[in-house]
Amino acid sequence: MGEYSVSAATRNAIYRASRTLFYMKGIDDTSCRDIGDAANVNKSLISYHFKSKSAIAELVLRDFVKSMVDAVEERWGTDVSEHAVRDTLVELMMFRLLSTNHSICRFYYEIQSEAFTFEDSTFEIQINVMREYAADCGVEISESQLNTVTAMVQGTERELVRLVFCGLLNESIEDMVRRDVSCCFFLIGAESDQVQRWIDDAFRLAEGLTMVCDDTFTCRIVNV
Repeated sequence: MGEYSVSAATRNAIYRASRTLFYMKGIDDTSCRDIGDAANVNKSLISYHFKSKSAIAELVLRDFVKSMVDAVEERWGTDVSEHAVRDTLVELMMFRLLSTNHSICRFYYEIQSEAFTFEDSTFEIQINVMREYAADCGVEISESQLNTVTAMVQGTERELVRLVFCGLLNESIEDMVRRDVSCCFFLIGAESDQVQRWIDDAFRLAEGLTMVCDDTFTCRIVNV
């Protein structure tokens, strides 16, 4: 029992140290030595507990995405009954966050740009969103079609994140998100009137609000 507690404590220390360093320095500029020093453990224990730095980053990504969804549900859970509106709110709040928090934007940009390293985890997250979109639209879509649509959407999001991170986006976050979410729904096969209603509902609920995130990758919805 004691040995297990020590092992769990070491794993937690490595995870927490990695998460903070990813926030402060980014994934690329954080070395295993940095993590070991911050966690006060031998760096060889990183591969023992997590296999690699990238594996830790994947866990941070999953926790970050969950925190965004949780923040949206905590703020609007009783007001939103449709996944499409909720997911639009998540997308809008995420891009508002990325446009104002350089540390979070750098982390997400590095995840998106390292396609071969993080492709499986980001694709899994995106395909689940697209599967919910299809359900909201009442559209039956095969797994092969869903894979194709998700690949198209993922490529678009990767480029949009790059534009935000590099300061190259030439329209407002709000206009970009409207265009992005509309494309996602239309690729699934939703009707335009239905899509417009979902997006309008989400933007109405989000008026005057944004998302913030700290170095633990914990998100909150706050007033602008």
